[in-house]
Amino acid sequence: MNAGAASGATVTARRMVNGANILNYALYREAARTNIWGNTPGTDMPPATTAPILPTALTVYGRIPAGQNVPAGGYADTVTVTVNY
Repeated sequence: MNAGAASGATVTARRMVNGANILNYALYREAARTNIWGNTPGTDMPPATTAPILPTALTVYGRIPAGQNVPAGGYADTVTVTVNY
């Protein structure tokens, strides 16, 4: 999973944009939202799964930190997930 399309984003500081306005957010691997979901094997990626026949679901949890003073509106980002099989 990459950092997203917004300029300056990292996996620990993702950004949604609406024009020049930026709304920070993060993606996590579990409901407690303590482990960032990133792109470094063995560090911030989920463990490998083996399910040659059955579908495998991986849930992504998000959080938008409070206290961001941005105008109301639609904010967007595109995060790319790469699946190797």
